[in-house]
Amino acid sequence: MRLLEVARMRWRNIRSMLCGVVVALPLVALVACGHAAQGGGDSMATPGPTQGVVVEVGATTYATTSAIAVTVRNQLGSDIVATDHQTSCTIVQLQIEANGSWQNQGGCSLGIATRQIPLKAGSDTSVTLTPGAGQIAAKPWPAGSYRIAFTYLIGATPGQNETVYSAPFSIS
Repeated sequence: MRLLEVARMRWRNIRSMLCGVVVALPLVALVACGHAAQGGGDSMATPGPTQGVVVEVGATTYATTSAIAVTVRNQLGSDIVATDHQTSCTIVQLQIEANGSWQNQGGCSLGIATRQIPLKAGSDTSVTLTPGAGQIAAKPWPAGSYRIAFTYLIGATPGQNETVYSAPFSIS
């Protein structure tokens, strides 16, 4: 009788662990897909808007100590979702041109969980990137040629990430 109780307890523990894996696995996959799509070393090409999502920068030139104004326009007929652990802990990634490829600049060192941020269909979302925001030590942006990358999912269902880019601009 005692052996049967031990076996039941082990089965409950195994079942509980499996349930935890089933719940956590889609979340891990979603985060991994977002991370892979944000890679820094892609080609120099800056494709135009796809599927009605547009990223605009407020000026063509910024100072190294200036905040950068960005607008994400969701011109789709459906909601989209982005993650907030990009440059300055926002939903957009600042990229600098270096040696023929685009490299990510500024991250989010706040040590908090990445959140999913919904952007409603037809909405405009303003984002401000501040030098050193979300970093351990504040420092100005390096001078150079830049663009903004914005990666999103259509709806809240895990699937293929899409990335759109702003027109290039400079920081000097």
